[in-house]
Amino acid sequence: VMDYYNALLADKQNQSIKQVEHNGKTQTVSGTGEVTISEVHLLDEQGNVTEFASVGHRISLQVNVEVKADIPELVVGYMIKDRLGQPIFGTNTHHLKQTLTSLKKGEKRSFLFSFDARLGVGSYSVAVALHTSSTHLGKNYEWRDLAVVFNVVNTEQQEFVGVSWLPPELEIS
Repeated sequence: VMDYYNALLADKQNQSIKQVEHNGKTQTVSGTGEVTISEVHLLDEQGNVTEFASVGHRISLQVNVEVKADIPELVVGYMIKDRLGQPIFGTNTHHLKQTLTSLKKGEKRSFLFSFDARLGVGSYSVAVALHTSSTHLGKNYEWRDLAVVFNVVNTEQQEFVGVSWLPPELEIS
């Protein structure tokens, strides 16, 4: 419901909203279609596609896009959500100061966001957005919920609870 509501908030001019079944879950896809997501993958440390991440290990989110019409600006963002759909972390190329400009129809680009999986054990999903400026609310080319679904397992770290792995240093005096 919240994913569908989020799609309704974005710019409505020439925008479509569709919901499709994907691996037994309802995926909301919205946007103008001027730029589209061709592939989204979670990659392990060796660059292999995976559905699992180990707490603290390096993973990457690869987002491949195709430009369907000349556009003045492209921002690519992602949001990691927990199993309840609560946002855990999100950012985009605007915030990372890597906005692309003056893209032409037919161009293809690949974005690789790499980070340490400092997440708690459990299931997570990733929403991916293609838009202008800092958020998708202005010009939304494509917003895709459940673009990737993955599980975090703890194979090496001390046991902990919660959605974030924040290993403390302990001093007792």
